[in-house]
Amino acid sequence: MLKEKVPPTGAAVHLIVEAVLPIPASWSKSKRTAALLGGIRPKGKPDLSNIVKAIEDGCNGVIYMDDSQICSMTALKRYESDDKPAGAYVTVTWSEPLD
Repeated sequence: MLKEKVPPTGAAVHLIVEAVLPIPASWSKSKRTAALLGGIRPKGKPDLSNIVKAIEDGCNGVIYMDDSQICSMTALKRYESDDKPAGAYVTVTWSEPLD
């Protein structure tokens, strides 16, 4: 959810991407519980790098002028939980004042 409408900027960007994946329905209750508690992390597809690249490209011209402005990034892939359903959660902060 976009909290503020801000035109694309030329400022340096820090990108946080959290890819939250659904827990496979075929898993046992104990394995599902371990995934909910963060004890099991998704190691298969989709690749985290591909998720991040799609988000970077999608933000071009919308959040920043070009993804070359990304100066730092945090990215992780985990399974869904009660407080965070499956989806991509993106936070963008600017490292310098906006133009």
